[in-house]
Amino acid sequence: MKKLVTIILGLGLMASSALGADKMNMKMDMKMDSKKMNMSKGSMAPYNEKMKAGRYKVAFSSEKALAPGKNPMKIMIMKKGKPVTDARVKIKFFMGEEKDMGYMEYKVDAKSAGDMYKCDVDIAMGGTWQYHLKFKTNDGRIQKVSGSINL
Repeated sequence: MKKLVTIILGLGLMASSALGADKMNMKMDMKMDSKKMNMSKGSMAPYNEKMKAGRYKVAFSSEKALAPGKNPMKIMIMKKGKPVTDARVKIKFFMGEEKDMGYMEYKVDAKSAGDMYKCDVDIAMGGTWQYHLKFKTNDGRIQKVSGSINL
């Protein structure tokens, strides 16, 4: 009888420590997942996208996480490692038509601000938004980059 009680107690201790380890692993996994979420698009992290348009490098970013409403954005355009400061920059955000709502669009011209361009993008609601960022350089050529955000 004593052996049986010892075995039952031993199994109980093993089971409880296994459950405790599972809870600990689960907490660690949740912390890691939340860090991953904060670094992805559509999360609590600032938006930052780097793209190429021909011989130009374009960085499109926000200081805060994108959300419905007014979002201050910065655009940096580089050519051969130097900022392009004399381009005309336009951005169009749009969401395609869905069964319960129509097509939505927001256009804005970015203004030169030193070595970069700035604008406020007014995003109407959460969801997946596409964007086209176009810029016309002083040689008359138009360059375009595209992307999407998910709020």
